[in-house]
Amino acid sequence: MPVHQTYRKAKPVEAPRRCHRCNGTGQAPCRVCGGSGKLMRGADPNGHPLFGQCEGCFGRKMVRCQTCNGQLFV
Repeated sequence: MPVHQTYRKAKPVEAPRRCHRCNGTGQAPCRVCGGSGKLMRGADPNGHPLFGQCEGCFGRKMVRCQTCNGQLFV
């Protein structure tokens, strides 16, 4: 008697998609400062704004993408 074997169809492999937040660069604008690298710290006696370095990105304006964790693909 012949033995019948059941073969499973292979699932198609999905290609990795480029991250939608960083567009595949791995870097995204800082959410703390909005990508400016600085935050307003107050005003001087004349009313002019005083800015300081952002604590989120340390003045670099960009941080590792939170969506893809810097891996470029989702």
